[in-house]
Amino acid sequence: MSVIVENPEGQIVLGVSKDNPYKNEDPLVVEDNAAQPLLFGEVQVMLPPDTFRRALELEKRSQTIRFLCILDLFINMLTFLAYGYTGGLLISLISMLGYYGALRYRRLLLIGYLVYQVLLTISRVGVIVYLIYTHETQNVALMILLPILAITQGVITNFVWKFYNMLPNSCT
Repeated sequence: MSVIVENPEGQIVLGVSKDNPYKNEDPLVVEDNAAQPLLFGEVQVMLPPDTFRRALELEKRSQTIRFLCILDLFINMLTFLAYGYTGGLLISLISMLGYYGALRYRRLLLIGYLVYQVLLTISRVGVIVYLIYTHETQNVALMILLPILAITQGVITNFVWKFYNMLPNSCT
């Protein structure tokens, strides 16, 4: 979670999760006035401006991914409870892996959630193509709702993909 800490001397320092992987990046040699302080939990590190920006962006995206995973978990648990669909329970575990992967910045945990999102996007687009090709439905509301859901799913998948690619390769 990002925080702003103000020192008694008046300096303002931004803080990110202690698990943010940019804490372990080798600091580049930069001019003293160009380096920016960033708190990783309780540890303050001086970072080059580009690394500083990437660490903050990764932290912000991590919060969004965690929210999406919790929302996904909630919907899948409701599906399981309402319909007894055991797939909803299994997919809930994938959502929990995505949440934990975003919380701890672990690529291996996020890959499962990312694969799930890609497959969900492909299946939504596949249903639309099938219904258009076969003219199987005359339901106008369904033909309006399905593309909206597919586009939304594509945006979510793209967001998770970008977060995954932002993680340094050292995050396993």
